[in-house]
Amino acid sequence: SGIVVKGYYKPSYSLVKHYGITSIENNNIYIYHNDPDNTINESGGSIQKTKLSEWLKQWDVEEFYDSGLNTYEIKKEVKKHIHKKFNWVTFNCIQFIKKVTKRPIKTKHPTGISVIDAMFYGKKK
Repeated sequence: SGIVVKGYYKPSYSLVKHYGITSIENNNIYIYHNDPDNTINESGGSIQKTKLSEWLKQWDVEEFYDSGLNTYEIKKEVKKHIHKKFNWVTFNCIQFIKKVTKRPIKTKHPTGISVIDAMFYGKKK
């Protein structure tokens, strides 16, 4: 649990990047992610819990790192934001990860939205 994953949209390398965080629950690996294409969840927000195997059918992994969080901590933080809807400026996938981990995103290859996010919300480490 607690692996932050940065992926790019399949079938070919694209500029569209997406972040999520893994959680092992009941012997299954899930990824929590906030995406504008997600269906609205039971709490009215856009955060989804998807089996990692399903998520990987749509996204290729570019980078990943350990956030240091366990499943309990992830679920506790996700619950605080589960009702929020995706917003390109105020609540995108990067900001969702930052809220759950309470840390800046670590990335070797910033995306366009990462650069914009850094300009408005602080530099990435």
